[in-house]
Amino acid sequence: EISALPLDQAILQLRVLLGQAQKDGALYDELTINMGTLQEEIQASESIFQFANEQMTELLRLANCASPADLPAIIDRFIEYQHLRQKIVDHEENLAKIGGGVPLAALAAQAAEVNIDEVPVLIETLLRDTKERLNPEINRLSQQVGEENIRLAAMDGGARAAELTEVMEQELALIRRLAGRYALVKLAARVLQQAVDRYREEHQDPVLKIAAGYFQKLTLDSFAGLRTDVDDAGQPVLVGVRENGTRLTVEKMSSGTRDQMFLALRLATLSWRLQTDEPMPFIIDDILINFDDVRSRATLQILAELGEKNQVILFTHHRRIVDEAKMLKGQEVIQIHELSP
Repeated sequence: EISALPLDQAILQLRVLLGQAQKDGALYDELTINMGTLQEEIQASESIFQFANEQMTELLRLANCASPADLPAIIDRFIEYQHLRQKIVDHEENLAKIGGGVPLAALAAQAAEVNIDEVPVLIETLLRDTKERLNPEINRLSQQVGEENIRLAAMDGGARAAELTEVMEQELALIRRLAGRYALVKLAARVLQQAVDRYREEHQDPVLKIAAGYFQKLTLDSFAGLRTDVDDAGQPVLVGVRENGTRLTVEKMSSGTRDQMFLALRLATLSWRLQTDEPMPFIIDDILINFDDVRSRATLQILAELGEKNQVILFTHHRRIVDEAKMLKGQEVIQIHELSP
């Protein structure tokens, strides 16, 4: 086509084509270089991907799971394990500090040698000894050390100062021994108290065990149950146990909670008796007067369940209680009788 053009036009056309060919050549060279770079990146990515696959396979093998989808749950369990393990380490370190260098195995062996039946008396003796003898002695010695330090500061470093320094060192050594014994006594009291709680729980009266379940339901899990304990005079008492382990005596409970505890004991006695004897009517009169709406509803539900195997008669002059009873599940076992005034 160019050969048919005049010479000057053909030259211009050739120049245009030459410029375009030079640009295309430069672009080709650049794309060739980029293609080589991309090929290297692809190979490197394939190597990384293959290595990652190998790591994932090894990780799945170590985690003993079939697919990566199972790993999050396993990781969560491992994190929980680390948390619990750290708590164990913290508790062991705390026990080591309290025990004054006594190994944990030795502490456990000492606790195992204690006769469970003697635990309450031993705890009472140790606590009394700590309160009446060790604590006053530590306070007295601390005060004495403070006085000696004041005197020492006022002296010029003569013979009297040296004597007081020696006395002070002896007093400090005595304080350290008493403090070590105090720590052991406190730790022993804690271990023995736990042993007592475990013993009481394992040998708990069946009626009290049933009452604990009723009490938990009646209080809507505000209390975890009931347990026997001893007061400061060594007399047995009944206490309510919170979910966090806090214990409340009957005197510290509200009037509504006390009513729920006494009702739980009555219900437990009746339930225990039903296992061996004939049913007998259970008659109650306005026991829900100190209950709020939610606990009244829970109490009515418990009475309705008990009514399936034993006659329950509840007297009330509150219309609210009647309306709550009409909305209970298992309505077929509930009969409402209204008495004329």
